Amino acid sequence: MVWITSCGLVKGRSPDGAFVTGLLRTLGSENPAGQFLSIDIDADDFTVGGNDLNELVRSLVDQELALQKGPEDSDGFKVSQELVWQDGNMWVSRIVPDVDLEGYSKVIPDDRGVKPVKLADPGPVRAAFGAPGILTSLYFRPYTELWQPLPCDFIEVKVEAVGLNWKDLGLCSGRFDQNNLSNEYCGIVVKKGSAVSNLQIGDRVYGMGKGHFGNFTRVLASLAQKVAPEVDPVEAATMPLVFMTAVYAFEHITRLRKGNKVLIQSASGGLGLAAIQLARSKGAEVFATVGTAEKFRFLVEEIGIPSDHVFYSRDLADGGRMAKATRTGGFDVILSTAQGDMLYNSVKALAPLGHIIDVGRLDVTNSKSIGLELFKKSASFTSFDLGLVIDRSPELGGELMLAVSEHHRAKRIGAVRPFTVSNISQLDQTLLQFSKGTHVGKTVISYQNPKAILNVCQTAPPVHFDPAASYILVGGLSALGRTIVRWMVERGARTLIIWSRSGARGLDSHGIALHDEMRIGGVSLELVACDVSDTDQVNLAMQEATSKGTVRGVFNFAVSYQDISFDKITEDMLRKGIAAKVLGTKNLHKATANLSLDFFVMTSSLGTLYAFPTQSIYLAANNFLDYFARYRRRQGLPATTVSLGFISDLGALAEDAVTVNLFMRSKGQTVTGSQVLRTIEPAFRSTRYQSPEEQGRWLGHTQDPLSEANIVSGIDPAVLVLMRRDEAKKTKSSSLSGAVPRWYHDDRASHMLQALEDAWRVLMGKSTGRGAQSFDSTGDKSPTAQLRQQFEISTNRLRSVPSEDEKIKVVSFVVNAIRSSVAGMLFVDPTAVNPAKTVADHGIDSLLAAEFRNWLHVSFAKNISMLDLMDAKSSINMLAATIVNDALE
Repeated sequence: MVWITSCGLVKGRSPDGAFVTGLLRTLGSENPAGQFLSIDIDADDFTVGGNDLNELVRSLVDQELALQKGPEDSDGFKVSQELVWQDGNMWVSRIVPDVDLEGYSKVIPDDRGVKPVKLADPGPVRAAFGAPGILTSLYFRPYTELWQPLPCDFIEVKVEAVGLNWKDLGLCSGRFDQNNLSNEYCGIVVKKGSAVSNLQIGDRVYGMGKGHFGNFTRVLASLAQKVAPEVDPVEAATMPLVFMTAVYAFEHITRLRKGNKVLIQSASGGLGLAAIQLARSKGAEVFATVGTAEKFRFLVEEIGIPSDHVFYSRDLADGGRMAKATRTGGFDVILSTAQGDMLYNSVKALAPLGHIIDVGRLDVTNSKSIGLELFKKSASFTSFDLGLVIDRSPELGGELMLAVSEHHRAKRIGAVRPFTVSNISQLDQTLLQFSKGTHVGKTVISYQNPKAILNVCQTAPPVHFDPAASYILVGGLSALGRTIVRWMVERGARTLIIWSRSGARGLDSHGIALHDEMRIGGVSLELVACDVSDTDQVNLAMQEATSKGTVRGVFNFAVSYQDISFDKITEDMLRKGIAAKVLGTKNLHKATANLSLDFFVMTSSLGTLYAFPTQSIYLAANNFLDYFARYRRRQGLPATTVSLGFISDLGALAEDAVTVNLFMRSKGQTVTGSQVLRTIEPAFRSTRYQSPEEQGRWLGHTQDPLSEANIVSGIDPAVLVLMRRDEAKKTKSSSLSGAVPRWYHDDRASHMLQALEDAWRVLMGKSTGRGAQSFDSTGDKSPTAQLRQQFEISTNRLRSVPSEDEKIKVVSFVVNAIRSSVAGMLFVDPTAVNPAKTVADHGIDSLLAAEFRNWLHVSFAKNISMLDLMDAKSSINMLAATIVNDALE
């Protein structure tokens, strides 16, 4: 069959002919003995003049003659060909790699994607780690978390300095997981929530908040206080966390009074020095422990603590001497960082009614025990993490920070000294140095040098949605829909309008839970009942949406599956199959033609490449979308399709064994829900916000500029070669098992498959010790091709020298091949396939039967009808005998 259209598909003149092109692909899968060719002419109503007409006719005749010849290669067949006639030549579309799109697929950037950038240039960025816990893998990435609307009681701060603490090191090194990396800061307010009245934009503030060493951060306004004009930002950054901890310990957990004996452990660190200041301001007598002689001298000579009040923390014998030094039988308060035996001895050093406050918490977090007999003297034990305290009671956190500010303004406390200042560009080295535990005082990270160089991930510009705009999502709250909703909200969207045929009536428990989640989070999630195949319903729903606000984007991910061969498709089935993707997309196009959209995104399917049998209308509709995107682009309107493969962890299909096995047999690449989000992200980037350098950089953009409208995923040679390696290991062979998928012969995939073959040869050369150039390509012939070759040799020999015994051997050979093929399709052992039964008896359904017919045609040149194949009287033995007899005729 040769089908000629005159739509100018590639150049975006009309997308209508694309439905036929997609349909022919599936017809080729369902009819393996047939030859199908589609040719689209870039002309109005087939009007081609002059020499072009003569050349076109000659090319058409050449293509027809090639079809009449039939298969020419040893693998048995050529996939339905798709050509376009334009610019005086026949052209074939091919999938090509795009380096810029590759950046979106990476969770962790490689060295190519990280570039040195001045601090003043990249906008809001935050620290991240390529390898969690490995400090030297630190890099910076866009601070996408700041894209969400600012909560009403928060402020956004341009950071000038960040104080470094032991907990920060634990967070960075992966010992704790609390979704933040830094805790205290000083900076300038650049935004404030609607409920914030005590702070103004431009105020310099310091305080507590969960940060990521970003140059901007968002914090609860109640946890921030103004900084006096004369205070240096770096000095202010030394104070919040350590003084809030000391205030909570000395003013809330216990009441530290004048004359109390207080022991401060690890006293040369930031918390220790802050605690010393606050304790002295209250008239307490301060004792301290240190770990080295250098720190001992520092406390005595610089801080002014008497030498007989300073002890070594690593010397257990000092425990008794410490208690004696108080001359009152022990300490009233101990601010402890000890663990193990030292913690035990610390409790022993308490005076009656004394209170030990554990801020080190190592024994607590490790669930260690301590003898209760130590508390017979009515002593008390408290352990706390300031971060947990504030999470539980932000109001208390605000009180603590206010107390710090009041103490500071009253000059009862001041900056923690000494402090060491490091530039943000040296953050990784500063963390490494900090981890050695040799520092004295505080370490501060400064952001005040705008020329400081950061290693920033720049490969994939992220998408940000306008919180003031509305976005229409067509497809309901399916598993994919819910994932997309959450992702868009994380990227700033606050008004999402979800269209589906059932609207709010069709919500399941997951949809209801998401709706409630969005409502609590202040997101408007409007559920609208709208059949997008109905023009009137679309126009009415669009008018309602635009009357409430500005619609800036449309995303159509609606689907309609029909698992049935084309010869059984009715008119009603056809209409239902094209409703969402063909009719719906046309209606959406017309309804938004006058809107200034940032994006018009449609999900297509990699199935248009796989050409699965029994999916003819669905795949034809997806192919229509691919060319409809070109059609819109030609008109200067935004449009992108994203062809997705099998999503392995979302929706009912992910748990459907038939679908899972289908993709396994097709040797296709599967993706996860998180990979889908990274794949679709570039489709939402509006070209109006792209620089000229960002546009037109993909391979082939000069020959086919509209190809930017189509993003194809799930055909990464680097992934496919690893899949081939794993399969080769299972079969203990360097070649693939089973039939070669039809899409391996599709010219559109030829570049990517050539990259796969090149990678395979390199991989095999490395694993066998042979160079890539010495790899024996003949040994890489597919098992199906080898089977076809062996069958032809056997039947040719039998024709030359007829022998009943030899014929029985050939039939047995075919029987065993069929048993292996059926077993491979059903993922069972070949011994479980009984040749006395039919293929239908073993569970071969219509979908598998179409694949099996293809395999029979490729392996034995046998064209068998679906009716004969599923015949209840035709066993595998009888089928094998028929194949041999037909070959001998």
